[in-house]
Amino acid sequence: MTRLLPLLLLPLLLTGCPDSGVLCSEGLTACGNTCVDLQSESAHCGACGQACAQGELCSEGACLAAPEACAGGVCGYDVVATCFNAGQVVGVQAEAALRGRRTPVGSNPQTVARLQDVLVVVDGLSRKLRQVRLGDFSALPEEDSAGAAPNQLLAADPYLYVLNSTSNTLQVLKRTREPLAAPEGGTRFPQGLGLETVDELNFGPNTNPYAMAPLGDALWVSLLGNLGEDPGAGGRVVRVSLADPAHPVKTGEVQLPSGAALRPFPGKSSLAAPNGLAAFGDALYVALSNISLDTYQAAGPGLLARVDPVRMAAETVDLGEGCLGASWVARLGERLLVSCGGLTTYTKDYQLEAVQKTGLVLLGPDSSGALAPRATWSLGCAAGTSCLLPSAGRFATVGERVFVGDVSYGRLFVVDVVQDAFVERRGLSGSAQPPLDLCSRPDPACAGQASCGQLPSLVGDVVAVP
Repeated sequence: MTRLLPLLLLPLLLTGCPDSGVLCSEGLTACGNTCVDLQSESAHCGACGQACAQGELCSEGACLAAPEACAGGVCGYDVVATCFNAGQVVGVQAEAALRGRRTPVGSNPQTVARLQDVLVVVDGLSRKLRQVRLGDFSALPEEDSAGAAPNQLLAADPYLYVLNSTSNTLQVLKRTREPLAAPEGGTRFPQGLGLETVDELNFGPNTNPYAMAPLGDALWVSLLGNLGEDPGAGGRVVRVSLADPAHPVKTGEVQLPSGAALRPFPGKSSLAAPNGLAAFGDALYVALSNISLDTYQAAGPGLLARVDPVRMAAETVDLGEGCLGASWVARLGERLLVSCGGLTTYTKDYQLEAVQKTGLVLLGPDSSGALAPRATWSLGCAAGTSCLLPSAGRFATVGERVFVGDVSYGRLFVVDVVQDAFVERRGLSGSAQPPLDLCSRPDPACAGQASCGQLPSLVGDVVAVP
């Protein structure tokens, strides 16, 4: 049977090792009364009690120089990922594809944004905006309130924009503190940024704003809609003027393709349910979930909507046979990249048993200048093997390297784009190193067993931090 792979994140709770402290899930080792990963825990690197020196981290059981980039006296990671269920934030160095330690931040971190030398972390269920140092994610004393289900951040110093999905709002905060002349304790803002809410734009009931992207002097926002109560309130993108960055104003909207334009599968009806979006050239491209309201599963092919901001009209772009459930969109040089969540199937007891057509699609201009698929990367277990089934979610790019979050079991996949082809660097195909384990959660049912599996764990977001 099929069940919903949530478009908005489910509050699955963090669980730890068994109460006994000595029975750990597969891949973890008991060091005293604590379950640790000897491959990545700096205090127990390769063996219990074998600690890495200051400035080093543990990667694959060996101590290495901490994978941080430094500029202006402040060090940080190239990429930051959030572990929604595990309550952690993780830094990744792009070139070596190495991750830092998992740092607890709040209860359910959803996404992040850099503002000056501070990382602002959205703590989804608590509706908090937490602030941490960019270098080591140590907490700063300031925290601020967001709306219900904050889903995405956009920083444009001194402003921070927050999409609150369930509150149906775009919240604007402004930094009121000035940076110190020199870093103090790793940041020029030791007391925090001094964020204050200066305005809020309401899109209307049940609109469920999901993602945003700038194009020209405007901000565009996808409206997913309340799929359970009023899906008709969504299926659109709205244009928001930032002529006054402190006070956004809605200046237009575009209805996205619907009905037959979504090419529903035989016997199905589908809904656009827009997700991520990105500007490319003079147009906006929006990922369409193209789902059935009966099952919340893909009910038609993988599609983008191309929005012309002059004509205020939209048309579909086919993502090819290897994609279902378009999810996130980003520009990659002169091409466009899209992740596809796939079609997921669950057992009667809600265990994930199959995922079809999940991965990445690379698009580039054809002879007419229109975007068309050039390559597809299929994410899945190596042929003839079994594995914890993946599903591609949000991703970030650093140069030609792509970091793809797993919304099933908390992993990070690394893929290079070489000309018009994908080369897997960390994945499940068997031709690359294993994926980075970011957000794994041991199953509490492993108590009394030698080993056990993993609970579902969501990589909430993957963000490049310039």
